[in-house]
Amino acid sequence: MHAVVAWLTARLAVHEAVTLTVQDPDRRPEAWPGEQDDAGEPHRDWRVWLDLADGVAAHLATPRSHPNEPHALRLTFRARGGEADLHDPSRPHGERYAASSAFAQLDKTDHPGFLLPLLDAVRFATPQPPDRMLIVGCFDGDELAALTQPPLAWPASRMVGVDRDARALQRAMERFPAATFVHADLAQLEDRPLDVGRFDLILAIGVLNSPSLDGARTLAHLVRNHAHASGGVIIGLPASRLVDGAVVWGARTRNYRETDLSLVVRDLAGHRRYLHQHGYRTRITGRYDLLLTGRRDAPDDGA
Repeated sequence: MHAVVAWLTARLAVHEAVTLTVQDPDRRPEAWPGEQDDAGEPHRDWRVWLDLADGVAAHLATPRSHPNEPHALRLTFRARGGEADLHDPSRPHGERYAASSAFAQLDKTDHPGFLLPLLDAVRFATPQPPDRMLIVGCFDGDELAALTQPPLAWPASRMVGVDRDARALQRAMERFPAATFVHADLAQLEDRPLDVGRFDLILAIGVLNSPSLDGARTLAHLVRNHAHASGGVIIGLPASRLVDGAVVWGARTRNYRETDLSLVVRDLAGHRRYLHQHGYRTRITGRYDLLLTGRRDAPDDGA
């Protein structure tokens, strides 16, 4: 694999697309990655090639049969373009996450790397179906879609969504007319608190990391004013980027090209410490979003 990485990286530097001939992994589905056959060929499953494509900043095209070798496939790697405009720090934050932005084109509920960890976190946060749910930064309603469709299939009438983008909220209202939506700016919570009551489950996915917010103060406000004494909180911080129409694992610090999760880890540690101080049991899961999930099973006297 060392030689493959070096060769493919060099070729993609001068060619838009590069094609490899590889062994069909279905030929030996029981083999471990790298396990050699009698001819010395290592077994490499599809995850190996997908991870390689991510590592060399390429798209992996649909595999094609090799015309002359019955147990071989042709894999084409195409160099990726640039990152989506939502990662451009020179653009105003409101433009990057507006209803007309690249962010709005991504349906997280259609991507198992987002959906399955979220459903798992929800089950931990609230073992019983909650009576009321608050979705902070709901945008056009992707999280509501995850909660209202099977396997959970919770009624939208129990949900309250909050967002600062009026156009995105209008789209959410059209998708989920039974839910309640509030147009509000989380950066102004102290001066203009939400009049929505308390909830059994609070979701804040891709919200507390916003440069316009003090994430720690926003979390404290939500817990203090809107969390039931028993119930759950799910905080999601991005560990991925949108690049040329694809979701790519790995967050980046502003002005650096390399993947760096240090800020995400720092923020999650601070949020986790706060939840522990207020009676929550927590865990961290996720893939493209890192999910901090907290649950309080018994009442306490104060948030």
